[in-house]
Amino acid sequence: MENSIPNQIPKTHISYGVITGIVMFVLFVIVYSFGLYTNPAVGIIQLLVYIALIIAAVVSHSKAMGGNVNFGDLFVSGFKAVAIATLIILFCVVLFDLLVPSYKASMVEMARQKMVLKNTPADQVDAGVQGYSRFFFVIMVGGILLSDLIVGAIAALIGAAVAKKNPNAKSI
Repeated sequence: MENSIPNQIPKTHISYGVITGIVMFVLFVIVYSFGLYTNPAVGIIQLLVYIALIIAAVVSHSKAMGGNVNFGDLFVSGFKAVAIATLIILFCVVLFDLLVPSYKASMVEMARQKMVLKNTPADQVDAGVQGYSRFFFVIMVGGILLSDLIVGAIAALIGAAVAKKNPNAKSI
C-alpha cells in the first residue's frame, strides 16, 4: 500500500508555480534595483534558480504521489508549474514596467551601449534604439514567454528524468 495512488491528485504544481513566480520576480526587482542586469553571471544565477525550482516542483509531485507516476505525468506537472510561474512573472514584470518608467529607459540605454560597443554606425544605433523603444513592450512580453516556457520545459524534462517514478504507473 506504500506506493498506492492517492485518492486526490496533489496540486503541487500550483504551490510551486506560485512560489517560483514570486521568487523570480523578487530576484528581477533586486537585480534591477542594484543595476546588476548588465552582469551576465547574474543572469545565469537567475536561470539556475528558475531551473532548480521547477525541478523541485517535479520531485515534490513525485513524492506526493509516492513515486507511483510515470515520466509523462511528472513532465505535465512540471510544465503546469512553469505555466503558472510564467504568468505570474509576466504579470509582475508588466506591472513593474508600468509603475517604474525608468525601467524601459534603462533597458533602451543598455541596448544603445551594447550597439556602441560593437562599433555600430551612429545612424544604425539610432534606428535600432528607436525600434527597440517603440516595440519594447512586445519584445519584453515575447522574451519572457519564450525564454521562461522553453527553459521551464527543459527543467520539467530534467525533473521528470531525476524524480522517483514507476514506469508502469498508469497515466493520471
